[in-house]
Amino acid sequence: MTRTHRTGRRAAAEALAFALAFTAGLALAETEEEILAKRTQWQERYRVALTNREILKENIAKLRHNYAQAQRRNYPRGGAREAFLTKAREQEVLLEETEQEIVEIRAEARAASIPPGWLAEVEDEDIVAPAAPAEDEEIDREGRNPLYLDDE
Repeated sequence: MTRTHRTGRRAAAEALAFALAFTAGLALAETEEEILAKRTQWQERYRVALTNREILKENIAKLRHNYAQAQRRNYPRGGAREAFLTKAREQEVLLEETEQEIVEIRAEARAASIPPGWLAEVEDEDIVAPAAPAEDEEIDREGRNPLYLDDE
């Protein structure tokens, strides 16, 4: 009788283990839609980080160019000229943070067992910074010669 009792426990344990393995297998099996949604989510997150990096690089280059031009032309003067460098430094700090975010996204993707090809597809895309804002926006006129401003 003791032997039957142990066998019954063993059979119950094996049945429980099988049931757990089966339900875990069902939980791990994702549908195509879920995989596509996950892929889209990771790619969009990575694409945003790469686009932000390109925008910041472009901004830094433009600000440094504007500062160099202001040095040659002697206008804008004073604080307006130095604002170019200050903004460029701020953009460089944001660029470093964005670079760190890109590294973190890659690490999170590896930890989440995301196929590396998903992120590689985004890297292969042409990342283009968005166009400049419309001309309807107000222009910063500080440090400019008022004789040469178009007030039309």
